[in-house]
This record gives sequence, C-alpha cells and structure tokens, in this order.
Amino acid sequence: MKTVYLSSTFNDLRRHRLAVYRALRKMRYHVIAMEDYVAKDERTVERCSQDVIECDIYIGIVARRYGFIPAEDEEGLSITEREYRTAREYRKCCLLFLLDPDVEWPDKFVDQDPVAIQKLALFRSKIENQSPAHFRTAAELVEKVMASVHLAEADIALAVLPFGLSAPEPETYNKTMYERYEQAFSCCEPPDSHKLYVDLFTYSSSGLSELESSLRYAKRVVWIDLGRGRNWWSTRLHLLCFLLSRYTRVEQIAFCCRDDEFVGMGTPNNVRQSLVECFPELSTLDIQPPRLDGSSDVQDHVVEASIDEYMARMDRTYGGELNLAKWLDPIDLYWKLGLEHFRLEATSYASTRELIKAVLSADHSIVPITNKHHLTYVIDRTTLAVHIALSSLS
Repeated sequence: MKTVYLSSTFNDLRRHRLAVYRALRKMRYHVIAMEDYVAKDERTVERCSQDVIECDIYIGIVARRYGFIPAEDEEGLSITEREYRTAREYRKCCLLFLLDPDVEWPDKFVDQDPVAIQKLALFRSKIENQSPAHFRTAAELVEKVMASVHLAEADIALAVLPFGLSAPEPETYNKTMYERYEQAFSCCEPPDSHKLYVDLFTYSSSGLSELESSLRYAKRVVWIDLGRGRNWWSTRLHLLCFLLSRYTRVEQIAFCCRDDEFVGMGTPNNVRQSLVECFPELSTLDIQPPRLDGSSDVQDHVVEASIDEYMARMDRTYGGELNLAKWLDPIDLYWKLGLEHFRLEATSYASTRELIKAVLSADHSIVPITNKHHLTYVIDRTTLAVHIALSSLS
C-alpha cells in the first residue's frame, strides 16, 4: 500500500482535507494527515518531516492562510512550508493544489497579519512555478487529486523501467545500432529484436554461411540495413524472407538506409511476395524444404540444405546469381514493396510519458521509434504494457 502525505493548514481546509482523505483511502492508499497528529498530540516539526521523508506521494493544499510557525524554526517557516521543502529536498512526487484566487472565502480563514500575508504570497509564488492545479470547491479538489495521483502512479511506474523504454537522450544518437538495440531491450529476456546486416560485397559461401548463422539471433523483429543501395541483392532478400518465414518467429522486418534512417516495415511473407511481383523471375526459385522434427541439429541441416537448393536453382536456370540479382535501392524498395511507414518520432513528444502513451495507443503491436527519421529502437506494445502494470503493482 503506497503512502500519501496530506499537507495543509488546519481549520480553514478541514472539510477539503477530509474529503481528499476519504477518497484516497477508497483508492487503497495509506494516508497520513494532520488529524493523526492532533489525536496523538504528536505534531512536531521532526515527526512531520520524518513522515514526509517516508511517504511515496506528497500532496500540498494551500488556501489563504500561511499556517502555524513553530518558535524553534530559525527561518520562520510554517510547518506547512517546511513539509513542502522537505518533500522537495528528498525528491518526492509532489502534487500541489492552490485555492483559486477568484473564489469567495470566509474572512476568518484569511490571514490578516502583514507578515503572514507576505510569507504566504512568497510561498504561493514558489508553488506556482511547480505547475499546481487550482480548485474552487471540495468536490473539485477531490476530483483533481484523484486524477493527479493516478497520473503520478503512471510516472512512478515509468521511472523504474529501463532506459530503453524512455525517450532517447541526444548522446545516444552517435552510438551504433547494436548498442542502442541492447539498451532498448535491456528489459526483455531474451531480446526481441536483432539487427541483421550481411555483407553482400563478398559473393561466396562464407557470405551465405553468415546469412544462415544470423537466423539464430532472429527474434520477433529483424533490422536490415539497405545502406545506399549497394548492400542487398533482390535474390538474397528473397531468400532471407523465405528462411525467416519458414524457420523463425520473426513478425516484422524493419528496413533502414544510410545511417539507420528508417525506410519502413513489412512481414517476411509480404516482402517476399512483393519482391516476386517486382522481379517475377524470383518465382522460379521457390523451394519446398522438408519439415523439421524440433531438433536444432536437424534445423541447421535443413536450413543449409534449403540455401544450397536455392543457389543450385539459380545456377541451373540463370547460370548463377550474378545473372539474376538486382541491387535494391532503399527509396525504390519502399514504393515497390508497399512497406508500412508507421513510426513514432520521439522528438514530437514533450515527455517520456507522452511518448509511452502514444505507444500504448498505437494500432500496431510492434512500434518503431525514430529520432529525426533515424530508427532508434522497436517496442512491443504488449510487453511495454505488462512492464508498466507489473511496476505499478510492485
């Protein structure tokens, strides 16, 4: 049960504080309020400060009284302001609520002493810089407190998530894609994405072997670097899509070009079918490999046999891959393959929470995050939702 510290002056806000207290208790929070101290005659500066230090959320309500100033306070601060300062000092989640300046308020609950008026004005000016909510009635205060606490809990849950699920920091842009992928999925075991780059400048068995071994790392998403148009052949991408759809659980292929600039996403089967439409001769290379029995050794053997048969067909029909392969231009590929260009641009959101809300609201189960059009990481919406739920329950 999370602890909420409820801070305010006493007589003037008794009804408001009681309404908030009851609402928070119904939300299953442990609430510490002034009434607890009055009942036990324990309201000392030290006791209040310690309770603020130990709370999870601090709620401050300020009307038109500055509050009691203990004689021992060297700075001449009221207990209410001292509690607020303690909450700030210990970096508590502070939710502040100010009485609307235009609302009618009983004169007996308004400071008349010039010193208290000056201190209250200074205190309110400090709070105004913390984006407080304003209230006019007790009912309105309760409504705003409940909404603010709910959002604060979401922020607290997000704060405990790994870096990869936060908005990217500028210094990360210079890191390699693989390093960013490691951070992006540090919360997932095993990671659900793997950058796949195969050097196709070497047309040898070693290049095909690298393609084969890369399948071991393919999870739900594969990143492919198209470079500037001289990285991938149509035949190799066609073969890769077949292998991914046949022997892995890859759901999406994310294409990048140049310096990780996002091109688009597509499923292995859709990309493969689109390649055949663009290059009809690829349809003659379809192969029917044997089924697997679950053994990893057998799978390695079948994958190798599939690659061998694919290459052999090209040799028999076209006299080798060099007579059939076409370089894949990134921009041309985008239009020809009908790739899905949906993405979320991190710089378009003012805060991490806004970015996370956009991810959770997306219609896509796998959401690419870009920064200035450069692919930074890919997030599984369901995994993110589960992490937030588990964090809020911990």
